[in-house]
Amino acid sequence: MVVAGARDLVAFLGVFAITLGAIVAVLGIVQWRRADQAMRNGTRMNSSLTLMIIGAMLAVFALAIALLLTFG
Repeated sequence: MVVAGARDLVAFLGVFAITLGAIVAVLGIVQWRRADQAMRNGTRMNSSLTLMIIGAMLAVFALAIALLLTFG
């Protein structure tokens, strides 16, 4: 069964995956620099929203893929 506009949805999900990869790379570098600085100074790291942001974006992506596979 082919849904009208499914090709646009697949293109959107592809762009979303690429963007998500870029965001993960940037957030990883930021988090690594914070951890490195904390270790060098012997201080504790502040809590970060990085994992929550990445987790939420991955959940949205997984849901979109699941919906596409189920209904598309």
